Amino acid sequence: MRRACLVAALLLAAIGGPVRAVEDPAPLTKAQQDELRRNWAPCLSKLKGPYTENFCVCANGQRLPVQVDGRITTPCGQSELFCAAFRAPWAEALGRRRMWIANLFAPDLSQWESFADHHDLVRGYILEQYVTETNPTHKLAEMRAYGGLAGAEYEAPASARFFERYLAQPDWDDARHYLLSYELQRRYYVRDDQAQIQKIRIIAVRIQQADARFKPLRDATHNQISPALLPKLRAFRDSLPAGAERAQVDELATEIGKVVALDESVLQAELSQLDDRGLATELSAKVPGTTAPPVDAIAGFAGLMAQARSAVATRKASPADARRLVDVGVIAGALVQRRTGAWLEAKGQTAKQQAQVLAALTTAAYGAGLLAERERADAVRDIDRLAAAPTPVDLQRIERVVETARQNVAAAFAEVWAPWTFLLPQVRGITDDVLHGSPLLLFADVARRIGERGGT
Repeated sequence: MRRACLVAALLLAAIGGPVRAVEDPAPLTKAQQDELRRNWAPCLSKLKGPYTENFCVCANGQRLPVQVDGRITTPCGQSELFCAAFRAPWAEALGRRRMWIANLFAPDLSQWESFADHHDLVRGYILEQYVTETNPTHKLAEMRAYGGLAGAEYEAPASARFFERYLAQPDWDDARHYLLSYELQRRYYVRDDQAQIQKIRIIAVRIQQADARFKPLRDATHNQISPALLPKLRAFRDSLPAGAERAQVDELATEIGKVVALDESVLQAELSQLDDRGLATELSAKVPGTTAPPVDAIAGFAGLMAQARSAVATRKASPADARRLVDVGVIAGALVQRRTGAWLEAKGQTAKQQAQVLAALTTAAYGAGLLAERERADAVRDIDRLAAAPTPVDLQRIERVVETARQNVAAAFAEVWAPWTFLLPQVRGITDDVLHGSPLLLFADVARRIGERGGT
């Protein structure tokens, strides 16, 4: 039992331990600090924070204000490409210092060529999303629920094109940037079903008309649909008594779930959309069936994640297929977690099964961009030795998988760490957040069971 506790403690410490790779970024100069503070201040004090007033971008490329002489207009008639707020000058200034906030897909896609470093932009999307979801009273979080900031009907298709443009960047590199693509698409996953999006908007309006307290959630729903909306809706629902409004909030959450859910049917649909029909057939044949034994299913979904990443890494897939393959990895990753969680609730696993699941989680970590292929292969070789009686040395070697993944996450954000942590020290938790949202969340539990077999 002491050995089991040892391995659990080692792994949990790795997940919650210090960020070794980026804890000590190069210090900012006094002039840089002053500039960051100067441009950050209006982001917090202005009514619309880091955003401008709203504009519509017309089919002819013109950008026209929505509000004219205090009146809301439709400046493009019916020919707008999208309507949204853009970044205010002070937010643009922060971006030039590698801290991109006020991130919206449609405006950024329309200005794609203006960004000097698209990797910094993507880092900004991930870090801002983390801050807004974990600090709901922060100005940046409050602005996500500002009425009319953007339109979910524009953001959903723009996000897919944004992901594709990023994956097609000439300097996009699997070893350095796959993790960023995976996390970006995982956090902003939504299917572009315009009819369903309009249905969601209508339900949100109906709830707000009956209860003014729902307005921030209505506005957040209208601005951008993502998986992050669901826990907020459930929290609001739980504050309501039984009745019609509570049922409507449940209905809204259900309808949103239809465009953000990650399950086997969505995985098959994503694979069926691949333009590379040979690859679609090959990957579809590897999707575990509903009757597959639990360990085989976990390993199968993990292998699918790894193969999807490898296909993206070749740079031979079209931009649309590269985006779909990352989505395949995201969906399969959710299924690995779900199946592993259910497997852990069962009893009577064999030593071989425990080692197989640990190896599958390691493969899934590669598929999520958390490990390089060499790191995955080394870890799997270590795990293979665990089918026999594990030694304390073996158990300590297992811990390196989580610690290596942690260092890789930290390194992915190292280039923008200084300005972000200077103005928003809350982002230091991003490393834990990425690991907790990955298949490695369950790694310690499986390793603990192997440790228990090792005796006292």
